[in-house]
Amino acid sequence: MMSECGPDFLCIGMQKSGTHWLYHRLRAHPDFCMLPRKELQFFGRAFPSPKVQAKLMAKRDAWLAEGTFTPADQAFTDLFMGLERRRDHPVSVYRSLFQFTGDRLSGDITPFYSSLDDTAIAAIKQALPDTKVMMIVRDPVARVWSALNDAANEGRIDGMCLRDADALRDVVQTHPAFAHTSFPAASYRRWSRHFDVAVFDFADVLQRPRALRDEIVTYLGGRAGLPMDTDAAENTKAGRFRLAQSPQIAAALRTLFADELRDCTQLFGDMARTWGR
Repeated sequence: MMSECGPDFLCIGMQKSGTHWLYHRLRAHPDFCMLPRKELQFFGRAFPSPKVQAKLMAKRDAWLAEGTFTPADQAFTDLFMGLERRRDHPVSVYRSLFQFTGDRLSGDITPFYSSLDDTAIAAIKQALPDTKVMMIVRDPVARVWSALNDAANEGRIDGMCLRDADALRDVVQTHPAFAHTSFPAASYRRWSRHFDVAVFDFADVLQRPRALRDEIVTYLGGRAGLPMDTDAAENTKAGRFRLAQSPQIAAALRTLFADELRDCTQLFGDMARTWGR
């Protein structure tokens, strides 16, 4: 554990790859004191965002009603809500968010960090040199299809891209929500130039959740083999509408990610050999 307040680890993604599952598994583990906000989104953006603050307050109200909102959660919330929104907060502000975690492990699970460039990652390394970095990776074709469906369902993109191959290519290559967050090999290469990045497989969230939890907990310095919380195997986002891919869309996705899929196989080995099929 770190000698001064700050995160013991960063989980940099990927989006739609089990980070919500991971957060709740760690929050339920006695060796961890996870903050009441999964994604701090401190690096690379103005911080804190009003959207993040609104989500934190909604979570506080829900957890207060359930009786699961702790004094540490409240102390964090008071500090977080009092911060001025700025792009140039010193890292000491970020470290201070973890001052209420005591001697337990804690971290920041922000998938957006996978999109940061080399300059930003180098600055994080200088500020947090001993922090562990991990990522959960997923077939980029399946991941981007899930993300596109959610964005279309929520009105953030035109649903035409789910049906038209040219529109799909345009969104994935130019929309900021996809252009920099859809390529796990590229993200891994950037981060691994500065940190030793531990990689875990999203498929294990679905197929062997207990074993995956224990592997991640062990890597982070916690105790494996403890009882699993009752919701550990649940997929809280299951059941969302997903449009079936037409042959044209499927072919466009495979072509769009052809180089990335080859790079993933080279970097991640067996877990990536069937991706894109």
